[in-house]
Amino acid sequence: MPLKAGRLLESVAMANADALESLETRVAFQDESIKELSDELFRQQKQIETLEEACRLMAQQLRAIAEGDGEAAGADETPPHY
Repeated sequence: MPLKAGRLLESVAMANADALESLETRVAFQDESIKELSDELFRQQKQIETLEEACRLMAQQLRAIAEGDGEAAGADETPPHY
């Protein structure tokens, strides 16, 4: 009987070691996925900030054109000497 119990304990220990290794592998892949997602999120946030600034500048230019300010408003006018 002690020989059977010893084999059972050995079998359980091996199963636990396999389960632990599997969990460690999954955690390693998850850590890498989290890093990749974080990097992508950072890149996208920078792109959003750049696009927001471009949008803000275009809105300013559009307001200036609508108000008749600046050179852009007079670009289509015939010069006074014609």
